[in-house]
Amino acid sequence: MEDLIKYRKRFNQPIVFNGLQDGVISPTDIDFCFEVDNKYLLIGEVKMKGKNITIGQKLVLQRIVDSWTKSGQGKLAIAYFVTHNTNASDDVVLADTDVESIYFNGQWRDKNIKFKQSVQILSEEWNINKLKNLK
Repeated sequence: MEDLIKYRKRFNQPIVFNGLQDGVISPTDIDFCFEVDNKYLLIGEVKMKGKNITIGQKLVLQRIVDSWTKSGQGKLAIAYFVTHNTNASDDVVLADTDVESIYFNGQWRDKNIKFKQSVQILSEEWNINKLKNLK
């Protein structure tokens, strides 16, 4: 499989948010995002098994999904919280992570499915042709 990380050394370089906090306000990151044809949005957070998504990360994902879907343009969006048990020295393969929950239509729902399988099902339900043959 082709490595989609173009600059692996830079990829492993942390981006720190020191000096950018005021109380509970600070930057956050989003671990993955699929945006397809300005119509479909799949975003999410990845954590080690047993770790929870923070309230701030959850709120950011919810607000992005809600804003996208409420644009009045027939756009669809979903947020994922996925986990893994990968050793720190190994790559986390997003396709193989476990979907713990999804946010869609204004609520979080628990799930028990692999991420790639979830995307395959969603691509059929939402008819996202560009995601139907992921390799």
